[in-house]
Amino acid sequence: MSELLRFSHDRDSDFGESCDRLNGVICRFAEQEGLEELYGYFQRFYSLPKQIVMQDIKRILEREYRYQENPGFSRKLFPAYIIPAAAALIGFLLYSLISSRKEKPSSRRFRLIIDGIASREELYRFSKLIDMFGKKEVLVLTSSLIEEPGYNLRYCPLLKLFDRGEVANAISRELARGLILYIKLSLKLKVNITAIATRILRDQLFYGSIFKRNFADYCLQERHYNTNPIKNHYFHEYGGKCSATIQKNIYQAGGCGFFFHVDTFFALGRKTVDRAFRYGAEIKDVLPVGSMFMEYYRFDHRAKGGEPCAKFDIVFIGVNYYPDGRYIAYSSFTDDYFESYRWLARFSRERPGLKIGIKHHANYKGNSTEEKIVRGTSIESIDKDLNSYRVAFDSKCALTFCSTLGYELIAHGKPALFLDPGRRNTEILPDNGLLDDWRVTTYEDFKNKLDYILNGGKIAYKNAQPEDLCMDSKETSQRIFSYLTKNNVSK
Repeated sequence: MSELLRFSHDRDSDFGESCDRLNGVICRFAEQEGLEELYGYFQRFYSLPKQIVMQDIKRILEREYRYQENPGFSRKLFPAYIIPAAAALIGFLLYSLISSRKEKPSSRRFRLIIDGIASREELYRFSKLIDMFGKKEVLVLTSSLIEEPGYNLRYCPLLKLFDRGEVANAISRELARGLILYIKLSLKLKVNITAIATRILRDQLFYGSIFKRNFADYCLQERHYNTNPIKNHYFHEYGGKCSATIQKNIYQAGGCGFFFHVDTFFALGRKTVDRAFRYGAEIKDVLPVGSMFMEYYRFDHRAKGGEPCAKFDIVFIGVNYYPDGRYIAYSSFTDDYFESYRWLARFSRERPGLKIGIKHHANYKGNSTEEKIVRGTSIESIDKDLNSYRVAFDSKCALTFCSTLGYELIAHGKPALFLDPGRRNTEILPDNGLLDDWRVTTYEDFKNKLDYILNGGKIAYKNAQPEDLCMDSKETSQRIFSYLTKNNVSK
């Protein structure tokens, strides 16, 4: 078995050190001489540079790692799955041909492409920025069918509507040369290269088809964890000047935090992207701009979500990150997650006069363990469809396990604490001292800081400033617009 597939993440070890080892084993695999023939193939027949394909392989491998399992890499990367992977590749190409379309490239060039919009609500979050450019100058690429009058919307599903000529060329190349090469390398390297190559081809057909038809000076996306080197390559290949992403949430080391690839990263704060470079990020420029989410939901009157019906002393902000997900990378995560609720329940019993509420995401489905912990206390469940920013700002203090809202609140003058029992949550929260002024790791520390805040005390900043976590977000869109249009951004 190859070194890559033998790697096993120790769920009881230091998380950062284990991520460093995973990063190392992926880089050694992707950078080995044994893959030179593969890089040469994609360079010759698809005009994809070696460094672009290499970065994509690294990204693919990390996404195929399961931190909860042993062995951790997906079974489809094992040599036993070479034949099924070959069949899957052929099936993918045939499906792509059947669902492809023949279309001439547009002669229209937009100023901005916004990519990966999945809902009207996501579109509305960009509405202020779109208005700055002018709706006619912005093309919005959607991953689902959306209708919204006045916007230039183009539906780009992941596995169909590729350019027919590109698919036809790919079929002839893959059946004549590619598939044979992948199987040969799979047997030689003892890793299923065919499965990896299929993902590269999917990216090549998807992004090649998009940017062959749609041109713009700038390209922006919301999900920073979905940056893609092949996307970036084709955007520039067809005349793009600057690709960029906004920071959607706290940088997460495990699960989807490796091998970013984008020109410009519009960060929440001055130090919120630092850790990405530890795990193979290729980013030319990082610009702290604040939170586009906060700009919309806090400062834009068009944002949905009603006003809270009551004000709370303490609001616990839930997270869109459930304790049984595949990205839970260390063994005590679930216990620590629920321990934060136990702290809240204990505090409510010790301070019975306080009004305490829990506000979850709108997509929260309920959790029996959480409900059992808070049963019998005065803790209230806040309507999950209310605007979380309004609820939090109407409280005296906000608490969370790992919500980005904590960063945003602190930066805008609202007291917030991160509950991190045992200081083990370095999968999501930073593992340096950036958050230590607002991080509580024992119940005694939690109780003392919370009492201090509720009595009017202000936390002294020793290790960081609020701007390190998030910039003032009233003008986030303006900062992005100014950077893209006033700076000399180039290929």
